[in-house]
Amino acid sequence: GYGSSSLGETTIVLKNEKNLDLYAEFADPDHHDYRLQATSRFRGAMSDGGDRGPFPFREEVYFVGPQGDDSADGLSVEQAWGSLEHALAELKAGDTLYLLPGEYDKAVRASLAGADDAPIKLRGRGKKPVLVSGDVILDGSAHVHLERLHLSGQVRFLGARDIRIEQSTFFGHGTALRLDGSTDVRVTHSVFTGFDEAAISASGGSGLFLSGNLYDNADGVAVDVDRAGAIRYSEYNSYRSTAWAWRVGGGVCSLQDGRDSFDRHSRELVPEFEVSQRRPELKNPTLFAAGGPLARPYGPYHETPRSSELKLVSEPAVHSVSATTANIEWNVSLPATTHFSWGPTPEVENDVEFPALFFANYSLTGLKPDTTYYFRIDSLSIPNNVDINLDPVPVNGEVISFTTLPADREPQTYYVSVDGDDAHSGTSPEQAWRTIQHAADRVAVGDTVLIGEGTYRELVRIRATGAEGQTINFRNAPGEKVVIDGDERSVNQAFSIAAKSHLHFDGLYFRQINAQGAFATSPNARWDSWQGGDHGDFNIYRSQNITISRSLSDGRGNGKARNVSAHEVENLLLSNLVAINKFGGAVRATNAPGLRLEHSVFVRPQIATVHIRNADDEVSTLENNIFTDMLKKKSDQNIGLFTVDRSTKAHRQINNLYFIRSFAPEDRALLYGGATASDRPDVFIDPQFGDPVFAGALELIDDGRKTEFMPDLMTHSYLDYTFEHFFPTDAGIVAHGVGLQPDQFVDGNPK
Repeated sequence: GYGSSSLGETTIVLKNEKNLDLYAEFADPDHHDYRLQATSRFRGAMSDGGDRGPFPFREEVYFVGPQGDDSADGLSVEQAWGSLEHALAELKAGDTLYLLPGEYDKAVRASLAGADDAPIKLRGRGKKPVLVSGDVILDGSAHVHLERLHLSGQVRFLGARDIRIEQSTFFGHGTALRLDGSTDVRVTHSVFTGFDEAAISASGGSGLFLSGNLYDNADGVAVDVDRAGAIRYSEYNSYRSTAWAWRVGGGVCSLQDGRDSFDRHSRELVPEFEVSQRRPELKNPTLFAAGGPLARPYGPYHETPRSSELKLVSEPAVHSVSATTANIEWNVSLPATTHFSWGPTPEVENDVEFPALFFANYSLTGLKPDTTYYFRIDSLSIPNNVDINLDPVPVNGEVISFTTLPADREPQTYYVSVDGDDAHSGTSPEQAWRTIQHAADRVAVGDTVLIGEGTYRELVRIRATGAEGQTINFRNAPGEKVVIDGDERSVNQAFSIAAKSHLHFDGLYFRQINAQGAFATSPNARWDSWQGGDHGDFNIYRSQNITISRSLSDGRGNGKARNVSAHEVENLLLSNLVAINKFGGAVRATNAPGLRLEHSVFVRPQIATVHIRNADDEVSTLENNIFTDMLKKKSDQNIGLFTVDRSTKAHRQINNLYFIRSFAPEDRALLYGGATASDRPDVFIDPQFGDPVFAGALELIDDGRKTEFMPDLMTHSYLDYTFEHFFPTDAGIVAHGVGLQPDQFVDGNPK
């Protein structure tokens, strides 16, 4: 790369090379392919006659271009072949063919024989468009990849297998891509427009994988298959019309009809195209810039370095208001602290600092009804713990205004169901919405969202705040089991809550949430632990009066995710929780005055179970809970179950049960650093020690194993839990009133 010095003759340091033309030396530098062309200056340039750089030259990269010559060797841009037909006939397993920018208007038919570990790759080179306007038929081909092509002719695969199509645009009439008797075809991040029959038609095959595609299906269906079993996976796609999404076995069906099996996270977005250089170009790309797989765009995209410019991407906008609250949103180009002002006059008298990881949502509370307020963003700065060296940027944004409501409307109850539709009204079970996020986008102070039974794979951003006496509630519909699933750990939190108050979450199960943030920077810093590296089921920052009750967080198979991460949160109540197999603590709280954790059960954390870092005057109380010991290899080291090293003066544990295994109670360290219960009677008040004998241990565990440490056995993945499995049954323990409260699991029991 552009390193500061040479590291020997084998290494290419670009800044040291005079008159260097990357495009004449390497296969495709725009897409990070640094294999050498046959004519590269780096061939044979070492003292021993070897090639410089990481990839010695091999005859495996070829080039074809409209200005080329089929009598050339095809091994460099300078010696590119002239026709696609000739090029395809020359390829062998493991070869890459780069199509140089321009138009290829001749129809071609070929049979390409790649191998499982050596596919044949046909790629558009560079950033300028490669237009293939002639028909392309690949007959009996195997292990072939097509990338970065613009195809206006019909593309057809006959009896093909292991085909990969990505980052391409199809815009022919009729059917854009036809797959006949083809298996294991993967189409990702591509655009289909202009077709009037189907974007993709597949018959007689299987294993079709579709992800990240943009279907402009105004005049035809997006996907036409002879049977539903032909589809292996279809998800995170965008449809212009969800009514015309599919044709299965000759019958048209909507996107909603197929959501039990596919496209649960796909969306309906309307693209706008204009023709540029004889190909369609998306006019509204920002609409499709996120939402695809792994937070990538729908359709083709180019991986570019993250912006090094700190700027306001979108001006602040008012999401919603109530009589006493306002919710304001904006976007920034980099993780940044936003400095803004607000107040009842255009002079915006109140100054606030608030961090934003690209997106920010800030709620103002305690406002006066029917009153106009003003808001302005003043500047942006990079937090000290983020490793980006940029000076603060003045914004001097325009002052925006908003007016609170004269009075709040009557609280509403909304419904969400796995069988719902976000196009519904949401006001009855029959008119339920499909996603929790859709409900979170529309709730106001005092509203309740009832979530129906089923599994939801979402990250829900809370955009509105509640108010005093007007809590916003998200809870399970009475008697129904609601599971928030991280989709094989592709989601790093379930609920994201920032600058909010008076929220209540109740009756929810969590599993497969990934604790690793997508943009982690400095994992030990408070700002970053909110924004990136410390996620879990609930990620709460700078908020007040939040209640989480009857939550079961299952860490089996993914012990890292916390149940609750709370930073600068006042009056957080955690009640009747269950957390299983957590890695670095089920609850982590920093500067959380008024934290109360009660009547909860923590089963076999891998190391410590609760981390609290409060100031001396920030009180935290843990009362009537059950804590079991950690992994044996950790408990044998007498590692403390709790980390409260900075806040023991304001920390109390009252009437909790500790089920320990490796030491006698008087010797077991409970606080990190070695303090036992008897060492700190000011912290541990009326501690209890013993086996609660969980109901699940009696019901689910084989009798022959009941002499083992039961929390270990209760982390086995084959066990299917409900809250009742964690009720204590030992009469003496029950008498102490610790653990879950059975009376909280009767009316509206979330199972």
